[in-house]
Amino acid sequence: MALPIHRAEARHLEQARRPWSVAKSPAALILIGDLLLAVILFSRTWIRPETMLAGGSGDPQLFVWMFRWVPFALSHGLNPLISNYLDYPAGVNLMWTGDSPLLALLFSPVTILLSPVVAYNLAATLGPALSAWCAFLVIRRYVDRWPAAAPGGLLYGFSPAMIAHASHLHVTFAVFTPLAWLLADEILVRRRWHPAFSGGLLGVLAGLQVLIGEETLLLTFIGGVVALAVMVAIQGRPSAWQLSAAWRAGSIASIVFALMAAAPLAEQFFGPQRLHGAIQAQNFYVNDLLNFVVPSPLQLFSPAAIYWLSAHFTGDASSRDAYLGLPLLAWFAIQVRHRWGDRVIRWAALVALILAVLSLGPALHVAGVVTHIPLPWAVLQPLPLFENVLPGRFMLIALLPAGLLLARALDVDLQAGRPLNSLIIPAIGMLLLIPNLQAASAPPVPAFFQGPTVQRLAPGSVVLVAPFSSLYSSDAMQWQAAAGMRFRMPEGYMFVPGTLLGVPSSPLARAMVEIEVHGTAPTLTPALLSTMRQQLHDWRVGTVIAGPMPHANAMVALLTAVIGEPPEYQGGVAVWWDR
Repeated sequence: MALPIHRAEARHLEQARRPWSVAKSPAALILIGDLLLAVILFSRTWIRPETMLAGGSGDPQLFVWMFRWVPFALSHGLNPLISNYLDYPAGVNLMWTGDSPLLALLFSPVTILLSPVVAYNLAATLGPALSAWCAFLVIRRYVDRWPAAAPGGLLYGFSPAMIAHASHLHVTFAVFTPLAWLLADEILVRRRWHPAFSGGLLGVLAGLQVLIGEETLLLTFIGGVVALAVMVAIQGRPSAWQLSAAWRAGSIASIVFALMAAAPLAEQFFGPQRLHGAIQAQNFYVNDLLNFVVPSPLQLFSPAAIYWLSAHFTGDASSRDAYLGLPLLAWFAIQVRHRWGDRVIRWAALVALILAVLSLGPALHVAGVVTHIPLPWAVLQPLPLFENVLPGRFMLIALLPAGLLLARALDVDLQAGRPLNSLIIPAIGMLLLIPNLQAASAPPVPAFFQGPTVQRLAPGSVVLVAPFSSLYSSDAMQWQAAAGMRFRMPEGYMFVPGTLLGVPSSPLARAMVEIEVHGTAPTLTPALLSTMRQQLHDWRVGTVIAGPMPHANAMVALLTAVIGEPPEYQGGVAVWWDR
């Protein structure tokens, strides 16, 4: 976090006095380069940004929904953090979903002028670019040459870990961690700003991060504790002025954070539909030991012959957070061994290593096999709040000091005038991390939800939509957003008490999901039909709609039997009006 002031500081001050221009500003050039790389990465999306979804369907549709919900709620005097437009009538506590209401607010002009899909795609593209650029800014403080700092920023913002979470906007909009490091550096080392001012900024950033992604805030806090502990171990007891600055800045940061975060946290932990205990699978979203050297299909240079190995790692595709490749890891080890006396390299290496170990979870996984060898996270996981941290995401934090290690070692080589062939190994290592172009999908939005016919629905009325929104599909949530939140739904791909991401417990909802996933329907006995009809009454459903989905005919047959009459077909959907 805070390291000895580097001689590059004097050069930065000297450059600050010169007339500014983009061509002479490394930071501006790097920002432009990062933005271009992000556009290339998501180029499949930007062919048709109004219909394509960056990262595919599923989780991106949750963010599209949130991007439409927040401006709708604010314009109608509703609480943007609590909604009964999903899981009606009980509703959803959106603070448990991680769908970044602050980003939805910031991008609301794009949502209103264009669409929530375009707004989401823009945010998804800017996330890695701005994260890489902020990492460059903080790494630049510890190197003499900006070309050495640039790869460090890329390692953070465009790493395999970041690419694995391309559909998780609350993860990839990761500017908080490098900015928090930058402020900690100001407080404990540079002292150019008053500690109260730096602490106030840190509190503001932390308060804003609550509404972007609380998990990143907690991971950064843990990473900061690790970073400070390693710094103390390296440099010894902090000086009196450091302790004083840390106390003043920390006090102001805590007060500002408490004032900013009090309301949303109160909604989360004391408001309606709040959750308790672990809501994520334990010892599942962790990194496999082999993942550090075995690539996944996310990388451009990834032999298909080893896909079978990465496919056996625990967790889903977004859990492949750790890949760095053998050449880069070997080069890191050589640099640390030969430059152990460099306190910056030593600090960066130790912090990155500790966080990488935490990313392995509570027990060691090797080639998909749980060895039951306990790891440090097993001590922290039972603590309140910690049980809902996905340990694999520690790698996202670890890549920031790893980027500093990369940049610092490159900078030392450049200063020493070593031949270019000394850069071959790190260059190969970085090439192996190049990602494939990001997947994009265009989930069909029926014309019904975007045309005048949807206006027949009374504003705020309750509509049951198939496919039923749950862990298996979130299409209906995107359709609801496309309709401008015209109606409520008794469903949703969200965390609510008593269910797992909206997986339903009622007979009717279970039957709808079973048809969608497997194409099979239960035997409709008179007793079961009566129960399903009572469920429609309890949900206060006024209209039922079946849209495009797998096994659509079976779904229409089920709903026709329950409702007792056939549907009308309008705008690409089957509709049972005004029950």
